[in-house]
Amino acid sequence: MKVSELAKYAGKFPDNFNDCEIEGFCNDSRILKKGQAFVAVKTSSADGNDFLQSAKEKGASAYIASASLEKGAEEYENLFLVKDPVRFLGDAAAVVLRERVETRVAVTGSAGKTTTKELTALLLGLSGETLASKGNYNNTIGLPMTVLEQLDHPVRFFVTEMGMSYPGEIQRLVQIVRPDIRVWLNVLTAHIGNFKGIEELREAKAEILAQREADGILIYNHDDLLVKSRVESEAGLKYSFGATMGADFRIVSSKIMNLESSLLDAEYEGKMYRFHHHLAGIHNSYNVAAAVLTALVAGVKIELIQRTLLDFRPFHHRGQLIQAGPVSIYDDCYNANPDAMKQVLSMFHEVVLPGRKIVVLGDMLELGRSSVSRHREIGVFVTGLRFDETVFFGDEMKAAYENCTVKCRWFADTVQAADFVTEISTPGDTVLVKASRGMHGEKIINKLRERFE
Repeated sequence: MKVSELAKYAGKFPDNFNDCEIEGFCNDSRILKKGQAFVAVKTSSADGNDFLQSAKEKGASAYIASASLEKGAEEYENLFLVKDPVRFLGDAAAVVLRERVETRVAVTGSAGKTTTKELTALLLGLSGETLASKGNYNNTIGLPMTVLEQLDHPVRFFVTEMGMSYPGEIQRLVQIVRPDIRVWLNVLTAHIGNFKGIEELREAKAEILAQREADGILIYNHDDLLVKSRVESEAGLKYSFGATMGADFRIVSSKIMNLESSLLDAEYEGKMYRFHHHLAGIHNSYNVAAAVLTALVAGVKIELIQRTLLDFRPFHHRGQLIQAGPVSIYDDCYNANPDAMKQVLSMFHEVVLPGRKIVVLGDMLELGRSSVSRHREIGVFVTGLRFDETVFFGDEMKAAYENCTVKCRWFADTVQAADFVTEISTPGDTVLVKASRGMHGEKIINKLRERFE
């Protein structure tokens, strides 16, 4: 994208204009690469305007800064002085999406967003050129950045996920994307520490329903009562997935063959279909169901979907099976909340494996006042499953350890846990690692790989 193109989409030309290529966008001057545009975001702890000089020294091609900049504006080529740099980016991205995308799809929920987004994009690609937003760039900064970086030509479908940490965030993302198809996966306790309770959290997720056109399509989880009760009064086209009677795409059975192979039997429009895929656990069956239903509604043939599902593999840290020599590692340490942790523990308990099962569980962050009680629940839950070895790590997980009445160990930090898990692991073992991203569970995985690979 050239600076002149960004100016056209934003409806504003920069000061000290010198047209050149923008090689991407970055809001952190420490990691900015030459040719990227610097977005001077103001936060509670820092003012991006203070880092314009640093960005210039790194070779920034343009600057999107707050109009509060008091002096030195003449020093920067292609300087967009705006009231709100983040809103400026979003407004520009909105124009690009309208001009270059035929059908826009948005996925939200407390868990499963990235997996569902990527799988949906794969399946929609069977019907036309499809682009998915990059990684988990799912907030009001990351999503516009990825749109402006990636959408350089017209496409049939654009699929994005919409994350949420505070009320109003999804509403703004909807305003930017204006999705034609909206997918609501679930309402779980992720980020509940930022809200007064589950009802308030649900209403923040329900912003996915905002500004829906009369012909807009809504796809939702029929089994999640918080979702179902919220969408019942919604007008327009609605399609549901789930295991309960009445779902348009009904999960009849879900069977785990091993940690890399599952079978999903489903009923759709009065007929039974079998889907073979590489995602383990009933929670992933819902992600598969959501993606398949979205593709069906968009006109993709069911036979093509059945064949293509086998091309999809779990993403990094999201249920990825790693073979470290004679030891297998189930890497699910991208994030964690109580519901998701129970789901993956149930799956790991259910699957038949040749050797020992070792579970390594780290803190679930952002649970607020309910943190202690929710970690206690995990301790009780693990007690009922009885794995060969159970290891807890992190300050919050001490509550789980204290309420787990089977053999288990607790460590204050990740490094200590990594040393212990590596020491007790033997050939043939399978190690499950699950924790919130901030606990850096990958350190345990890396330690195991160092020893056994």
